[in-house]
Amino acid sequence: MSQVNGEILVLEEDISYDDFTTLAQGQGWIKYKSYFPDENNKRFEEVWTTQDKANAIHYIDDPISGTCFLWVRGSKISELLFEIVRRLPVYEPEELIEMASEANEHDEVVDALFRIAVGFPNFDLKAFHVFETYLRHPSPLLREATVQAIAYRLWPEGIKLLEKVAQEDLDKSVQQFAQSILNDTQQRKV
Repeated sequence: MSQVNGEILVLEEDISYDDFTTLAQGQGWIKYKSYFPDENNKRFEEVWTTQDKANAIHYIDDPISGTCFLWVRGSKISELLFEIVRRLPVYEPEELIEMASEANEHDEVVDALFRIAVGFPNFDLKAFHVFETYLRHPSPLLREATVQAIAYRLWPEGIKLLEKVAQEDLDKSVQQFAQSILNDTQQRKV
């Protein structure tokens, strides 16, 4: 996968689309385009621009990761981030790592893994270590969820983890799942 330009902000669970649009309209942003879910892409995405059209703010509701997040791009990222985090609760990167480390229940761990997958579009060593840790979890379901979270962004470093899982995981279904992702990745390169 290529590097993602801009910044990703994972919204806290109780933040709605209406909360975002209230912010966008209050900032004078212009709705540029909406992408609705279809058979190829399951997520809803709406792109807003600043008045000068030099910056874009993407609101994304992604059912695969179970998260809503913002992707902010342009020349005034710092100013936009400042205004957004003043008005909408978002998870800080350190908070995402901490949540994964402290999660105890299965669903809590899965949610934390996907928030990390969304919140770290480019390789991050701490996020990588979280994935490594959960690939050693005794539960095959959590290892499989970790494989899926790694596949969400599929950093080159993540491919190496998936190769190891495909060869060494103790559960055949986890091995096969990792291998299927690797096969899909190879087919896309062709």
